[in-house]
Order: sequence, then structure tokens, then C-alpha cells
Amino acid sequence: MVEHTPMAAADQSRHRGGLRLWWVAVALLASGATLPACRDEAPAATLTVGDPAGNGADGQLAADAIERTDRQGSDNGAAPEDTSPDTAQPGTDAEPAADAAEWDDGPADGPAEDGQTQDGVPADGSPDDGGPDDTTAEVVQTDAGQVDTQPFDTAPDTADVPPSGCKTDADCNDNNVCTADTCLVSGSCTWLATPGPCSDGNACTLGEKCQAGKCSGGVAQDDQTACGDGNVCTVETCDAASGCVSVAAAGPCSDGNGCTAGDTCANGACVAGPLTVCDDANPCTSDSCDPSSGGCVSQVQVATCSDGNPCTIGDVCQGVACLPGPAKSCDDGNLCTGDACNPQTGACANSPTSGVCDDGDACTTGDVCASGNCKGGTVKLCDDGNPCTADSCKGGVCLATVLADGSTCGAQMVCKAGSCSAPVATAAASCQALKGVGSGVQTLDVDGAGPVAPVQTYCEMSLSGGGWTLLAVVSDDSVSTFTMNTKDLWGNSSAQVGSVAALNKDFRSPLLATLPAKEVLFQHSSGVWAQYTFGDGKSSLGAAVVKAGGPVCYGMGKGLAMTAGTLPKVGKLCETMLYLNPADHDGYQVCSMDDTPEHTWGPAWNVNREAGCFDDPGWAGSLGPVASEPTVEGGTVQGHPVGFGWAIGVNTGVAGSAANWMRLYAR
Repeated sequence: MVEHTPMAAADQSRHRGGLRLWWVAVALLASGATLPACRDEAPAATLTVGDPAGNGADGQLAADAIERTDRQGSDNGAAPEDTSPDTAQPGTDAEPAADAAEWDDGPADGPAEDGQTQDGVPADGSPDDGGPDDTTAEVVQTDAGQVDTQPFDTAPDTADVPPSGCKTDADCNDNNVCTADTCLVSGSCTWLATPGPCSDGNACTLGEKCQAGKCSGGVAQDDQTACGDGNVCTVETCDAASGCVSVAAAGPCSDGNGCTAGDTCANGACVAGPLTVCDDANPCTSDSCDPSSGGCVSQVQVATCSDGNPCTIGDVCQGVACLPGPAKSCDDGNLCTGDACNPQTGACANSPTSGVCDDGDACTTGDVCASGNCKGGTVKLCDDGNPCTADSCKGGVCLATVLADGSTCGAQMVCKAGSCSAPVATAAASCQALKGVGSGVQTLDVDGAGPVAPVQTYCEMSLSGGGWTLLAVVSDDSVSTFTMNTKDLWGNSSAQVGSVAALNKDFRSPLLATLPAKEVLFQHSSGVWAQYTFGDGKSSLGAAVVKAGGPVCYGMGKGLAMTAGTLPKVGKLCETMLYLNPADHDGYQVCSMDDTPEHTWGPAWNVNREAGCFDDPGWAGSLGPVASEPTVEGGTVQGHPVGFGWAIGVNTGVAGSAANWMRLYAR
């Protein structure tokens, strides 16, 4: 960079005055006048302004009035006048004085010039001593826009030649940030020193600023101050030419995370070491590391855990404690083992025990444990007394399987339809025709070759002379067979209900509607029985019930008289007579007129349930049907009456178990 020594205020004033004189000289030149020359050591010589030769050479004894040499140049005084065009070579004068317009912005080359200035200060620091000028040839530096850092060169300086004949300020650019470059109207350049920051070209100095037209005052910085990047994994140095140089360094460092340890430098960066492991061995806490402090933090969490006892399951955390869950079940479902959990291993142990048990078979009793197993006790005995059935127990219930017809069941006796009897060529019309055979199931054909099909029923041969044919069984067996809705079962229905193989449950034979009869016999499960005459032996009991109609509003003593039997007039029984389809009186002399009378249908007895005789016969003295409860056999108020059973207090069996029943026979 070309540098110019800025002028002091007084020098600038003189410079401006000189410019004014220059314009005067120009005017005089135009008129052909001459000007006196100035010299600081000898009387002034006459100086002609301009270039008379027209080629830039000095035609006078003084240097060109507007010629400027390199600002580091000096006047040799005694050198002869140059005769070549002016090309920024060092000017020489015939006069022993320096060029009138020469600036000296650097140290003089050689001994100090008497009377000359060096950067605006007398070269030797005192007024001119009047000695001879120096005779050493002037040498210059070629700055080329940069700061000179090498020894002076000996070649003429051509790079710093100020421009001449400028048109704009840009034509006056001296590449010095510390000067303000101006093109004057005359076409000449001026350079004034300016303040401000600048760069001296050394990357390792800071704070340079323009002073007197030069960039100076930079302070050298140490490597860390100039280039430190705060990274412990690099080493920085400053190079005056290239600037900061950073080289990777080795060694420990910190990545800023307190949860890593042993961080080290690698390739100029801090590489994190292993993470801190936080585990307080408590499953009820969530453990983590705090990056800011590097300390472990534990927080309570809801989770499953183990209390250390393998005989508990489902252990859960409560706070920081592990609460035991329910005990592990070791039950093997065997009543004959003692079950326990081993707290050391969590394994179940099942040891044989003794005592009573249940083998799951209801047909055995007195079961006991033996060797860890339940051994069945005594087998339940099942025997229905019928030689034509095979008896067995299943699920605690006795079963009777009917033997095949023709199976022998005694001397000259065979089984037929589950009954043991003497073989007959043809079926009898009634049980009365089979007297002497014995009680049992028989096949009867009431009309021989007629349209009525043969049926099987039970023949009772021991009661009241025998020969009784079973028509029906009404049982308190929890099955509603004989209801008001099915009252035709007491009439002309041809249906069969139930089986003669189970004579303690509801049964109805088609013979009730087809067997001509004269007498009927009612046998209660308690053994009490009663016999009545109801017809002439030409029609069935079912036909007699239908013929009676009803409900019938009977009066006392208007029924069928008991002709034989053990039925007593006791308890709630008003009389032993039999009635067909009686109406409910409800305590009145005439029949009830209420909205829900307890009339009945079929055979019944006169009972005083609570409001006098003939009170609620359906509930108290019937064989099932109740008008006010048409779908329930015997009603729901007091349980099944089972004919006269409730009235005389002989229904002693468990309700609904088929223990209380009544059989109806005819002959």
C-alpha cells in the first residue's frame, strides 16, 4: 500500500496557500511572466512554471513546480538537471535546494538532508546548520500498495507515482485507507490523512488505526487471545500471514453432561465416556442420572415386584416397598392330600392325608381317603321288589330296567311288560279277570277284538278282594300333570301319561276313559284307603266325571258314600263321602260368588280349609285341578293336597319328592 505522510494543520494551510500560488503561476505562465524561486538555505532563484520543452523535462534551474517524487525521496542538490521526460524518476536540480513541491514521508536515504524535513520534522531535530546538502543518490521503495517490511530497494520507485491529469477522485486512489483522495478542478490530486480503523496486514495484531495517514498502532496478541476458540480439544496458534491455525489435541475433557465419565478428546472434539449407571436395586423406583449434577435420582413408580417369597403372587409396589400378593394356590383338587407351598423354591407339595371324602359317586357311602386317593365305601342297595326289573344305582338314584318279556320270574311265571305273571293266551279285559295271578303289570284289552288297543297297567290283587285295575296315580312330584287346563285327563281323553314302572309318580292310563267299572278305590301312600260305588258297571269313571258336569254346588251328605276302607273323619275332613267336580262354597250355604273360586274337577273330598265345609276344594281336597290356578297341580297356597291326604294329616313325605301319592283303581 502506498503511504503518504499526512500534513499538519500549518502544513495544510501552507499547501492551500501553495495551491493558490500555483493558480497565480498558471495565470502568469499564460502571460509569459516568471516567478521567483524559494529556497530554505540560499537566496531564491527564478523558477519558470511549466515545461517549456513540452516533454516534461526541467528547463530551468529548479525542479518542475508540480513535480513530486516518491515521498521517501531526497534531494541530492548538486546533481545536474534531468533532461528526460519526467517519469517519476528522482528529480535533480541545478540548484542546491530541494524540489519546491517535494514531500518526504519516510526516513531520508543516507545522511539527513540539511534544511529538509522528514515526516514534517527537521531531519536532525534542529534548524538547518547551513552545511552542504547530502550528495547520496536518492533510492526508493516500491510499495505496490503494501506496507514495506523489507530493506530499501535500489531501483527507482514507479508504483507510487501519484497520478496526474485526474478527472475523478477515483483517479487519485493511492490504495491507502488512511487518506482521503481528492481530484482538484485543476486535474491534480490531493491526499489528506483520515482517522479510523485499518489493518496493517498482520493477522496477529489488533487495534490498528490510521494515524497521520499511516496504519499503525497494532498490538500483537498471544495465540489464545487472538485465536482461542474455547475448545480444550484444540490448540490454536496465530500466523501473521494466514491467521489462526487450529490443531487437534489429546487429553481429558468434559462434554457438559454430568452423567458421562472419562470424556476424552478425539479429532478436535470431546467424545463422551461411558454413561453413569443408576440402579438402587429397588424395583419400586425408577432410577436416572441428572445431567446437570451427575447425581442419581430415584422416583417412586407403580409396578409389579417380588417380595422374595415365591409362595406369593401378584406382588405390587406401594411407595418404595414391595407388598406381598395373594398366596400361591397349591390345591390339587384332591381331598385326600394336604397342599402346601415351599417358601424356598415356590414348589407345591401334596402329601396324602386320611379322613372321610367323597369319591363323586352318589351311589356309595362312607368313602375314605387311602394313599392320597378317595376310595368308595358301601354301594347303595337298590331293589324295587319286582323280579322283572334289573335294579341299579346311577348318580345316587336307583334305576329299574324292565326285563324282556318272557323272562322267567318264578315257577311257571314269566315277565311281560315288566310284570311277573302266568302266561295267558289272550289279554284279559280287566284285572278282575286275573284274580289269583298276583299283583303286577298286566296287558289288558277291554274290548277284545274291538277298536280299543290293548294297554299295560298295574293289577292290585291284595286290597279289598283284589282284581283292581290301576287308572291313575296323582303324586306330589313337582310335575303339574293334573291341572284345570288338562282337566280332560279326568274325562274321555285317550292319552297315557307316565309309566307303570314308576308307580309313585304321576300316571294316567287310557283305561280311565274306556274301562267299564262299578267301583273305585283310592289308596294313599300312607296306607289309608277308601272304596266307593259310582255306577252300574257299564261306563267308565271318565264318563261319570263328564256326566256330572259342574262345578257342582253340593250340600252336605250329597256325595258317594264310602263302602269300605280305612279313611277316618278327622282333622279338616268334613265327611268321608266322595264328590265329583265340587264347587267352592267359601263358608256360604250356597256356592261362592267371588272372582277367584277354588273349584276343582274330577274326584274330591269335602274339606273345611278355613271357612267351613266345601271351602277351597281345589286347594284342600282335590287330586290336582284348581280353578284359580289353572296351570298348577294342587295350587301354591299350602302345597299339593293329594286327595284327602292334607285334610287328615298324612302327607308326611317331603313336598315335591314323590313321597306323597294316591293311586286310583277301578273294578
